[in-house]
Amino acid sequence: MGISYVVTCYNKAAYLEDCLASIATERCASGGEIIIVDDGSTDGSSDILAGFAAAQPDVRILAQANQGVVAATNRGFIAARCAAIRFCDADDLLTPGSSQVLLAALAGSGADIAYGRHDTYRSKPGNRAAPVTYDGATLLERPLRSALRRNLFSPSSTLLTRDICHAIFPLPPGYRTSQDYMIGLRACFCARIARIDAPLSLGPEHGENRLSADPGRMYAETARFLAGEIRDHPQNWRDSDAGFALKRNAGRALLWARRNGRPARQQLKLLALKYAAPWRDRQAAARALGWIAAEVYGLR
Repeated sequence: MGISYVVTCYNKAAYLEDCLASIATERCASGGEIIIVDDGSTDGSSDILAGFAAAQPDVRILAQANQGVVAATNRGFIAARCAAIRFCDADDLLTPGSSQVLLAALAGSGADIAYGRHDTYRSKPGNRAAPVTYDGATLLERPLRSALRRNLFSPSSTLLTRDICHAIFPLPPGYRTSQDYMIGLRACFCARIARIDAPLSLGPEHGENRLSADPGRMYAETARFLAGEIRDHPQNWRDSDAGFALKRNAGRALLWARRNGRPARQQLKLLALKYAAPWRDRQAAARALGWIAAEVYGLR
């Protein structure tokens, strides 16, 4: 099973050489192709990408005006041709041997998605990640609550079958953050997911141009995405799960509102939603999540 390595890049010149070298090493072992979506980089990333493509077989660069990581991820998925897809952030390193571990996990567990740990580094590490070998995988049971608490997995440490990607993509347009959250959440409703207890990718602890630098937008888009998923796919959601999603997001929004001086009436409503969320009405939860995105965070 060959792998499509789909890399999304916006202004990652400081990390690209190490990232691409780690991907090239993995592709040599797994076979497949490398697809890079350059999302309007202005820092010299485009020149690095062009040099890499000239020196490697089966590399395609798709350049576009800056639209955000969600649009770039969607475009990379559309272009991918292999039976398995590994989405990679352009400042991450793939652990040596990780693709073979992920392929073994898919084959051994019968899963549609396999993922491992995503560790961090504090300084530019070169390609010093320790190699990994396959030592089994665990199929997740009822992973939705875990996915609602935090990102279920990092794309760089994850391998998805192309078939299951068709059930997850395209991600909704108009978002600029949280593509890893979106993929993990949708996977809970359609995929068998296997976890591997090994570090399969590394990312910078404090990287440049990271989406987490704007937490208000990231939290807002998470709340709006959840509102749309519950509203448009109510058959997937138990009322209690929708209420849990609202409670988690209301609590986070309350902390953000206090730090950013939001009106007292908003804070009181968030407090009520956190402790008295509508556990028995999924559509009421969707409406409240939409209110959080629009009124608390200001995402219109």
